[in-house]
Amino acid sequence: MELMNLLTELTDSVASYVSGNEMTISIAVIVLAALTCFFGVKIFRIWMAVIGFFAGFIIGFYIPVNALQLSIGVGLIAGLILGIVLAIVSAKIYIVSVMFASWLFSVSALLVILQPKTWLWMLVCAGIGVIPAIISLKFAEPMVIIATGLFGGITAAAKGAELLGFSEQIIVWIVGLVAACFGIMVQFILEGRKQGKKEVAAAKHIRSEKSIENEIEAARSLFSDDEEE
Repeated sequence: MELMNLLTELTDSVASYVSGNEMTISIAVIVLAALTCFFGVKIFRIWMAVIGFFAGFIIGFYIPVNALQLSIGVGLIAGLILGIVLAIVSAKIYIVSVMFASWLFSVSALLVILQPKTWLWMLVCAGIGVIPAIISLKFAEPMVIIATGLFGGITAAAKGAELLGFSEQIIVWIVGLVAACFGIMVQFILEGRKQGKKEVAAAKHIRSEKSIENEIEAARSLFSDDEEE
């Protein structure tokens, strides 16, 4: 009962804050969605740390308070500890985070586009999201780029349309997909430049090692010639 009262108060407080700051929140969502669309692969670990923290906090709070009937204070402490642990794990274990993010962003984009009204269609969206999650095992970074680009572009377009009072859904989807394609292209270009710099650095390192080896070999040859004389 204590938990239900707390959740009710928290929900009412959040709803009150959101209703009084709709424009500010909408602009913040659009900015975050745009950053995700164009720089998703670069801020990926940050996103996963944030998601891991909130998931851990909810689980850590719910189990002690609801299942074990412990105090809310214990739940808060357990939630904070588990949230921090999952935030670190989510940021460090890359491939697991990539799979989860590919699934989450893909499902979120489908929910925004299709706007399912029943649990059946929501489960269908969740099932479809498993496909990019599996593909991400083989192509991790490309899947992160595609998933974050789609999620960011479509979310920014949908939230922008809502802010402007525009209700033509087909136009919103087209704008969102165009923004997503542009964001994906930018991310691939930036990632290509990053890989190019790595390859140049690796080539320089190899040339440096070969140069050192050649100098050592030349010194040995010179020393050998001196001994023969």
